[in-house]
Amino acid sequence: MKLEKKWYFVLVLCITLLIFKQYWGLNALLISIISVIYIQYFSKSKPTLSWWISSVLWIGSGSSIFLSHSYTGGILYFVTALNFFAQSNNPKFSFPYAIIHSLFSLFIGIAKFLTPQIKEKPVLTDENFKNETTESKVLKKILLFGIPTMLIFIFLKLYQFANPKFAEYTAFINLKFLNWQFILIYVTLMIILYGLYLFNHFEVSEEWDINTLNDVNVNYEDKIQNKIGIVTEQKVAVLTLTTLNFLLIAFLIVDAITLFNPLIHSELSHSENVHQGINILITSIVLVIFIVGYIFRGGLNFIQSKSVRILSTIWLLLNIIITFFNVIKNYNYIFEWGLTHKRVGVYTYLALCIIGLLLTLYKIWNQKSFAFLVRNVALSFTSFLVILSVFNWNSIIANYNLNDAHFPKSKIDFYYNLDLGYEAYPALLSYFEKHPNSNQNVYEMLDYRILNHKSRFINNWKNFPSIKWSELIVEKELKNYQAIENNDFKQSRLRN
Repeated sequence: MKLEKKWYFVLVLCITLLIFKQYWGLNALLISIISVIYIQYFSKSKPTLSWWISSVLWIGSGSSIFLSHSYTGGILYFVTALNFFAQSNNPKFSFPYAIIHSLFSLFIGIAKFLTPQIKEKPVLTDENFKNETTESKVLKKILLFGIPTMLIFIFLKLYQFANPKFAEYTAFINLKFLNWQFILIYVTLMIILYGLYLFNHFEVSEEWDINTLNDVNVNYEDKIQNKIGIVTEQKVAVLTLTTLNFLLIAFLIVDAITLFNPLIHSELSHSENVHQGINILITSIVLVIFIVGYIFRGGLNFIQSKSVRILSTIWLLLNIIITFFNVIKNYNYIFEWGLTHKRVGVYTYLALCIIGLLLTLYKIWNQKSFAFLVRNVALSFTSFLVILSVFNWNSIIANYNLNDAHFPKSKIDFYYNLDLGYEAYPALLSYFEKHPNSNQNVYEMLDYRILNHKSRFINNWKNFPSIKWSELIVEKELKNYQAIENNDFKQSRLRN
């Protein structure tokens, strides 16, 4: 542990160097990689499957910040980091509860760092002073000279700010070689990260997580089941599920007619078909998962009759069909009007719905607990989002929308594609090269934004932690770009 603490301060120094006066980019990936190596080096156990999954997820989210720099990747980076620290400490922890364990450890670590425990030790005599460790002697010297020196400098600065004359007389004491902002960030990170890299346990949450089983207990009982009896509960479930299935079948028939009948379909806008329906669909599917999870919380998993299980399966499969109907609606929307982040988001939501429904099906046919469902749904959702966040969607959307095979000029929203950002600029320039009289206003705005970005883009070794792969690719493509002269479209070319 002493060696681990020594290297912890070196690790925090490396992290500080990577983020000091930098933006998120390559540094996010490097921090996750060196952290994984550090944790595993000092680990007393061999890597387990959960450790590999958690480390891949964290490095994957770090890769997404480096490759595509999406906001989703930024959120996932901190979520997967918290999961990794807990899983590394105890592979029995489960996602997403591991995040809670790490948060507890973080706050306990801050408290421990600021209020270290005082251990009673015998007073050193001349005889046992010789046996004092080198580490202890060095620490004493640091404390003996370091603390007074630091306090002197702090109060010197305070007095200099308080009295200009005093500042003039003491101007010869020059501390400009010290970067106080860097020191402040280093000390702050040292305190905050202490509980993550040197993990602390909060037994209440950890015991609950470890003791909560993924399988339903054969002897499960609760107040409702005891009061009405398992037979009555089965009858209620059969009646409810039968009614809901008939209602859902009726909805599917109307929805299919609306979707596949050209006359009725043309009466509704794509926005009505997709955006208004998707929120209701997601809400209904979440309710479906919770209702089925509640029905199969206990005794109904083990009764001989399979009627409840079959009705639940039909209900879940019908919900999957509804999801695919919405996939078709969203496809029609994209086919007609192009790709946007919202329409990509709709596909993402629908994919997550299918994952949740399939895991619920697995739960009811394998007597799994609701805790199993929560753990696996959360882990599956996070893994899926990490994979999606790696892709550069700004570039993908722009290249799709500006493809002549997909849309005529009249249906292209040039302003939306321009607002996608720097990654979309090569596709826009390529389009204007092929169609020089498309939209002069957007072309001039594009020209201004490219020149403005190129003037601010600095690529040298000092900024390597802030490197983003997507920016490097675009910068290479626009390296020889020349500005518009006299607003003449023919003066701008990609000279590669």
